[in-house]
Amino acid sequence: MFLSEVIDMSARRYPDKEAVCFEGNRFTFSQFKDRSYSAANALLSISRRGDRVAILGENCHQYAELYFAAPSAGLTLVPVNYRLVEREIAYIINDCGARVFIVTDDYLDRAEGIRSDIPDVEHFLCIGKTPQGMIDYEDFIARFPTHKPDVALNEKDVAWFIYTSGTTGFPKGAMLTHKNIISKFFNLTLSGDNTSDDVSMFNFPLFHIAGSSALSLLYSGATVHLTRKFDPEQALSIIEKEKVTVTSFAPTMFNFLMRHPALDKYDTSSIRRIGYGASAMPVELLKAGIERFGGVFMQAYGLTESTGTVTLLKSDEHVTDGPEKLVRRLASCGKELMNVCVRVVNDERNDVEPDGQMGEIVVRSESVMQGYWNKPEATAETIVNGWLHTGDMAWVDDEGYIFITDRRKDMIVSGGENIYPREVEEVIYRHPSVMEAAVIGYPDETWGESVRAIIKLKDGSGATEEEILELCRANLAGYKKPRSVLFVEEELPKNPTGKILKKALREKYGKP
Repeated sequence: MFLSEVIDMSARRYPDKEAVCFEGNRFTFSQFKDRSYSAANALLSISRRGDRVAILGENCHQYAELYFAAPSAGLTLVPVNYRLVEREIAYIINDCGARVFIVTDDYLDRAEGIRSDIPDVEHFLCIGKTPQGMIDYEDFIARFPTHKPDVALNEKDVAWFIYTSGTTGFPKGAMLTHKNIISKFFNLTLSGDNTSDDVSMFNFPLFHIAGSSALSLLYSGATVHLTRKFDPEQALSIIEKEKVTVTSFAPTMFNFLMRHPALDKYDTSSIRRIGYGASAMPVELLKAGIERFGGVFMQAYGLTESTGTVTLLKSDEHVTDGPEKLVRRLASCGKELMNVCVRVVNDERNDVEPDGQMGEIVVRSESVMQGYWNKPEATAETIVNGWLHTGDMAWVDDEGYIFITDRRKDMIVSGGENIYPREVEEVIYRHPSVMEAAVIGYPDETWGESVRAIIKLKDGSGATEEEILELCRANLAGYKKPRSVLFVEEELPKNPTGKILKKALREKYGKP
């Protein structure tokens, strides 16, 4: 099955039902299919089968249709994180070799700023107010037919590249095939409870792998209301006006929602499910949410390399009062989806003993990525004998519930975004006065974790916190830069081979 067949199927079953809604634009499943195919035929007129099409911008209905349009034409869509700085955006576009670059008009300055740095891009399209030298997206797709492109597809064709940060300091493109994505849609629909009667509000950015969950709702025939960016009161307003039944939040988003003074001014009684994921939800916040909204919460755990969700903690498994064994599962990510194998294994790749023994989460499923684009060594390290090694450390209880406790690779999760310390450290080392630098995470009530840089300066040299922050600000996305900088007199602790010991630094400096 292919992504084109998903929109064909939904258009046949629910032709006049609203599929995607965004800021006053409402499209039925038939209209969504027609627009997707027009876009597919338009892209095919300026591309060759297998080409990559990059897109930069905030959520909009065109973004959603491109997730189907590009693969329907035998092309690969490459969503780009709009929070990245120009240098990082240019790296992704060059790494994937995109020949077409689509940008929304509120990010034109970034597109123009890197135009000379992305020489392989042959066609620039703009969604919105289009400047000279770019193709107007709406005018362009309107010139092409609404039939399915005449392209022979294979289920192993790569439909999407979703870039994920790496410990080397460079992001890696996870290659997700039609088979990966359809498998994820099917597994999530089978294990969850999406129906064609649902009205959804989607708050995550579509460049994130969480976007695949919004698209899986279309597979079920549900209506999806997109928000451009998350705004707590706007979200509450949409819930009331559209009678939203299912929605999802990163824990940081939900924290803002719960703290918003207008929370109780809106009718949210239509909600039957609130999903959460992307980072750990504080148990106390979750309990407060259950008290306010009722037993409607469902946690999803997954990663880019698995096309998103691989485990669920369902609503009836969120127990706030009762035996400790049940209540503690509020800190669990639940159990594996149908058709997904999830294990927690030790260094010998044997299953850990329940209730205490730590191990790494590994996943086997048809939703596991084909591999990293142009990175065979990284692929071989990550997928071993068919098992995806997540790098997430966890333990399991005697009934198979999984509890994530740490990350093997020192990753920091801030506001639902993954931050790898080495990338930040490499930027800090550009300062001429820095001798040693290490980056760790520390608890933050708002963001989950924040970034802290610990720096030893060269003897006789000087630097200020603002200098370090400015250096990071110029070279990294805003969410990656440190929120605090500590200058220390002593050398940073190291093991016998000279590797800086992050665990020792977290123990000493990892407090707010």
